[in-house]
Amino acid sequence: MSALVPVFVPILAAVITAVFGIISYLYQKRTDRKVELKKQQREAYECYMQSYQNWAYAKEGSDEDEKAQDTYRRAYFNLFPLASDRFLRAAMAFHAYAWEGHPDYAKKEDQEDFDKLWTDLIIAMRHDANVRSRLTKGDIQDHLPWFRTYWIYHESGQEENVNDTSATSSSSATK
Repeated sequence: MSALVPVFVPILAAVITAVFGIISYLYQKRTDRKVELKKQQREAYECYMQSYQNWAYAKEGSDEDEKAQDTYRRAYFNLFPLASDRFLRAAMAFHAYAWEGHPDYAKKEDQEDFDKLWTDLIIAMRHDANVRSRLTKGDIQDHLPWFRTYWIYHESGQEENVNDTSATSSSSATK
């Protein structure tokens, strides 16, 4: 029996090494899949939010508007297989409000509803990216100038000034 110990020790070491190798390989593959999913989610979220902005800025009834609507629809539907539950719920609520609900952005109440829903999207995105933050919803809502300035200038016909944020409460000129 003692003569078999020198034979079994190297075999046992080889088996243990192989088992650890397999476990390490499986763990690395799982990690790679998680990283790839996070990357695909980030791209889908960015595409969705950008497509909404592009649609919001397109002149109603134009070819650009039609293309932007199509891009938005595709981006929205592409969220379903990839998005986390939290982001998907926020996107569905935003979509139901902004796309299907036909809000009147000239009304302060509708602007506030938009701000809340858009902020929910941002918070869900940040949560998925594991961003640890002490920002409040109010902090984020106070820095959504693209929406407010777009509708202010869009309604007045001054669309060329859309990116001028000097009229928003978040600019340094008004502080």
